[in-house]
Amino acid sequence: MGINLDNFQKTVDELLIRHRSILDTLSKLQEANGKINRAVAKSVTRCGCLRISARRQEIPPDTDFLSWKNYTETHLDGELCERCREVLESELGESLFIWLPFVHCSIWSWVPSWKKKTNA
Repeated sequence: MGINLDNFQKTVDELLIRHRSILDTLSKLQEANGKINRAVAKSVTRCGCLRISARRQEIPPDTDFLSWKNYTETHLDGELCERCREVLESELGESLFIWLPFVHCSIWSWVPSWKKKTNA
């Protein structure tokens, strides 16, 4: 069962009462992104269910762009515990709910771009 992106965008627009101003929306986006960053950081530093192990991505020079994914890593080790997953899912959902008003303010539908990027 898939999500109908057009209906989702319309539903969010109908439910949206506050944050119709582009300035309100931009500040809410920044706040939502900060909460996502904090949720990931707490999964590492407070809970410990995730660990960050970062190093330079080694991609051979003659590799075509579509093959880069075979040479790159997420730099994350471990899996989110149930509690951290719930927090992160909540923050990501809030962020998505804020992104759509931004799209509405900019008079741009995200659906054609999403379908183009995902070949849907």
